[in-house]
Amino acid sequence: MRRRGAPLILSLAGLALARYAACAENPAEQLETPAIEVIGVTPLPGFGVPAAQVPANVQAVTGEEIMRQHPLNLPEFMSQRLPGVNVSDNQSNPFQPDISYRGFAASPLLGTPQGISVYQDGVRINEPFGDTVNWDLIPTSAISTINLIPGSNPLFGLNTLGGALSIRTRSGAQYPGTAAQLYGGSFGRRAVEAQHGGANGEFDYFASASAFREDGWRAQSSSGVRQFFSKIGWQDGTTDIDLSITHAESDLNGNGLLPQSMFRADPKQAYTLRDNTRNRMTLLTLNATRWLTGDLLWSNTAYYRQSEKNTVNGDVNEVSDPRNGVVPYEDGDPNASSTNRTRTSQRGYGFSAQAALTSDGASGRRNLVIVGGGYDHSASDFRQNYQLGGFNAGRSAVPGGAETEIANLEGGSSTASLFVTDTNSPSPRWHLTGSARYNFTRVRTVDGLSPPLPPPAVGLGNDLRFAKLNPAAGVSYTPEGAPGFYAGFSQGNRPPSPVELGCADPNSPCHLPNAMASDPPLRQVVSRTLEAGVRARTASGLRWNATLFRTMSYDDILFVSSSASSGFFTNFGKTRRQGLEAALERSREKFSWALNYSLIDATYRSSAVLFSQANSTADANGDIQVSPGNRIPGIPRQHLNAAANYDLTDRTTVGASAVAVSRQFARGNDNNRHQPDGVNFLGPGEIAGYALLNLNLDYKLDRGLRLFAKLSNVFDRRYATTGALQQNFFPGGNLAAPGAQVNETFYAPGAPRALWVGIQLVPDAPVRAAR
Repeated sequence: MRRRGAPLILSLAGLALARYAACAENPAEQLETPAIEVIGVTPLPGFGVPAAQVPANVQAVTGEEIMRQHPLNLPEFMSQRLPGVNVSDNQSNPFQPDISYRGFAASPLLGTPQGISVYQDGVRINEPFGDTVNWDLIPTSAISTINLIPGSNPLFGLNTLGGALSIRTRSGAQYPGTAAQLYGGSFGRRAVEAQHGGANGEFDYFASASAFREDGWRAQSSSGVRQFFSKIGWQDGTTDIDLSITHAESDLNGNGLLPQSMFRADPKQAYTLRDNTRNRMTLLTLNATRWLTGDLLWSNTAYYRQSEKNTVNGDVNEVSDPRNGVVPYEDGDPNASSTNRTRTSQRGYGFSAQAALTSDGASGRRNLVIVGGGYDHSASDFRQNYQLGGFNAGRSAVPGGAETEIANLEGGSSTASLFVTDTNSPSPRWHLTGSARYNFTRVRTVDGLSPPLPPPAVGLGNDLRFAKLNPAAGVSYTPEGAPGFYAGFSQGNRPPSPVELGCADPNSPCHLPNAMASDPPLRQVVSRTLEAGVRARTASGLRWNATLFRTMSYDDILFVSSSASSGFFTNFGKTRRQGLEAALERSREKFSWALNYSLIDATYRSSAVLFSQANSTADANGDIQVSPGNRIPGIPRQHLNAAANYDLTDRTTVGASAVAVSRQFARGNDNNRHQPDGVNFLGPGEIAGYALLNLNLDYKLDRGLRLFAKLSNVFDRRYATTGALQQNFFPGGNLAAPGAQVNETFYAPGAPRALWVGIQLVPDAPVRAAR
């Protein structure tokens, strides 16, 4: 049954939705379909606008395109196919990468300044304790579309400093049939996944499951990931309701950075052992949309999310516990190692609602206004203990003492928000957008450590409130047969998380996440983005765009070292990330290709004194002077990726992808002035650029079966994705006496050449919109 609202939404979404509308009974389902021309204006499902009308360089990809590249996970695909996205393997585990987009991070590691919000079906999945993102908990095989929204878009809520990643999952109505994949190869990797979907009258259903195991290419670096996703839905001509469950478990081992001397000798070895992370997460999501009238659409999202993370790290002893007379090994403690264990339990729930009103006027005039609000609450419980000991010949930590609790922090946060956005099209070519979101956040921490740490520590208890009204405005011009342009301004904010408030006092620094001490208030981060660009699609199928952007961040929250073994979170004046993105893409008959380039100039814009003892310019206290204009470490200036696929025959497709990344400064070289001397300071304080080539092959069998092969790092390049200036306590591979450690550049080794082969069962193509 049709509602008269269908013509309105079709006129708003344009020709891109016309073909799908002929198949769908309920236009409220439009964002579930695997279409890349329709962009969700807000995280909630139910309404979208043509990508050409968005005043920003939005990047959209379907799940079908992702799976065609056979990526291990979403970060791998993004770094190889999207401009401005770079991956750093700090942990040297394929499921624990740091994603950098326009110089802002989405990372699973506490202490990394987070600046990207990530949503799954309208639910923000940044972890509440530290705004981190666990990529191993995202069900890649269940993805229908992803939208990468740049800038400080306030409609996507907290932590949207540099961008937002919005993930939509599959439904049985759009992905009927059965699909499966089985593959294995290098590093002892073996993986299997299966999915099935369908519809029965007004009901539809979808389920996917996957299991992954590998031995890893570095010493003792095995990993396992299990994911499950299911969704049931009901829809008629006016209403669409979906209930989904996501569950994931992982057991990940990562070996971290290697000093230059070990990296050159054998990048497969580990500096110290072991580094294990176990994650477990369950997410329940309820989405509902309903046409209240022919031009008024109501949308709701409600969720409950629970997760637990357990870590075990064997490290050089850097514990300071005055209650028990424990000091770091470098300061004379007889215990060389510390086995640090943490447990982080997190629970969250929330709901959002919005009303979207469309209207048409004379001469092609259109308007879409959306008004909504939401509430999110989370509670977290963080515990940490240490166990002192020594190292064996293989540099594995061997605990010998008793387990001692060093941190016990309960945290809670709640955010209430109201938002409004209006897209007004006075003519078919001009589109004006204005948005605003008001966020009110309360962050509470309670110190449960007993006995407490002595002064100057004053405990972790706090109850802070943060409020911010963030605006956005933009314009886009979409002529027929000629390039269009767009320009916009946006502002976002991020209040400090419980882990940052728990370690914010320079007079009582802590290890991360080894211990937390007193917590003076931190200011919330505010970012402001300006963006302008041009884009076009020619009659021959060539799509291109070019974008200039600048984001200024105020009061960035950084983890600043205060000694070789400790540090604290603090607000850092101003930072700036500006640059260029450019993309070319064409798909025609048997041959398709894409080329993406990004230039990112990320610099400090304020002066500061930072501790970096392994930096050759450090003074007697180990401090360096950072000045405005110094480049921010860990952010490559240039990034290029390219991909091409060619159908040799009706059955055989060959493809190639390449990634090239320029040099970057190592963490600790924040003043960009470190110089090695070959004696006391080893390594350049920079990470060299690199280029990688990957190949893939697909062969179609009968009955929907396909064979595929993937060869990565074809030329077996030895490279590193990031690094840091640190002290090496194992020069020559053996434990040094306190004071005999060596200052070196540490590297995160990249994976060597690898080959995987597998077989796929592919169902008929899903219902999709015209591209």
